[in-house]
Amino acid sequence: MYPNGADDIDMLFARLESAVPPPELRARVLAGAQGRSRRRQLIGYSLLAASIILGALLAFTIGQQLRLSGALALVDFFADAELLSDARAEVALALIELIPWHLAALVVASLAMVVVAVRLAISPSVRFASRAVGR
Repeated sequence: MYPNGADDIDMLFARLESAVPPPELRARVLAGAQGRSRRRQLIGYSLLAASIILGALLAFTIGQQLRLSGALALVDFFADAELLSDARAEVALALIELIPWHLAALVVASLAMVVVAVRLAISPSVRFASRAVGR
């Protein structure tokens, strides 16, 4: 259909002239990349601090709840292997009833938040200032 392998779109693109970018485009792009990198790291460190504090507070609260509910007394039962072998279901049901699972879920969520925050905090910094800007 097209003897030289070019269709109408190819011919239109061949007629286009290349646009000259503005002279300050490179500096704006580099400054924008540096700013986003700094903001991402600031958010990461802030989120990391908040998640560590939240995790510590939740761990303390869950420890107090375990102590008050009597779930820590189950640790003595784990030392007795005969009781575990005879009454596995009862020990499992006691754990399910005594552990404050809503607080445990919050601790797991804060640990997941730590992972996300560390990824943000240690993301590579964009440092273009050391390179020659005029190149």
